[in-house]
Amino acid sequence: KKRRKTGAAREDNMSSATVRIGGRSVPVTGRMDTDMLSLILGSQAMKNWMQKAGSGTIIVKDIKVTSADFAAVPVGITNWIKRSPCFISLQVNCVTKDTAHPLHQLVLLRGCVIVMLPIIKCEGELYVALSI
Repeated sequence: KKRRKTGAAREDNMSSATVRIGGRSVPVTGRMDTDMLSLILGSQAMKNWMQKAGSGTIIVKDIKVTSADFAAVPVGITNWIKRSPCFISLQVNCVTKDTAHPLHQLVLLRGCVIVMLPIIKCEGELYVALSI
């Protein structure tokens, strides 16, 4: 009897979609199921980034969603739970509009999270520790 490797089906689960950025069709891929990719593409953080990227000085060629962290958010008075992306990590292949110089960028989007930055007081000076 053959044994199936645990998680083997999950590793090969590549989803894809197409979005419009700056009037162009841009392919989006990610190692996740289609529902999760739809949640990411429908999130406000992603919509805001796509709008800004489309009106800037770059042309986005393709996007790969490398990771996403989700949170369960209560919705309405019935306490139904809606999954919402907190952090989204993207690898973006793009070029400059004027010279078509290739740019490869890592984009981190923050969704429905609260960021807490500790303030450190050392010898009378205040410092903010920022980690991503």
